[in-house]
Amino acid sequence: SGPSSLAVIRPWSVVGKWIQQLGPIVESLGPEQLISTFGTCEIARVTLPDGVGIWGPSWYLFTDISDRKPGENRSVSMLSAGTSAA
Repeated sequence: SGPSSLAVIRPWSVVGKWIQQLGPIVESLGPEQLISTFGTCEIARVTLPDGVGIWGPSWYLFTDISDRKPGENRSVSMLSAGTSAA
């Protein structure tokens, strides 16, 4: 079995193509629009045909305090009112 398509480093020719295609999008959108859902969808129109999503994996998982089962993984932490987004 070969490497996963996610592990393949994209050749610079693809990145160059993205830069050319993204230029007009970046120039036409303000900073707030660029990072909005609309802006990220516009960027994804350029990258998705080459199999690259821009949303990441995002490993934020949530549970009720009564259902929480802490494990050995120390990277998991409980949010408090002071650390949550307002």
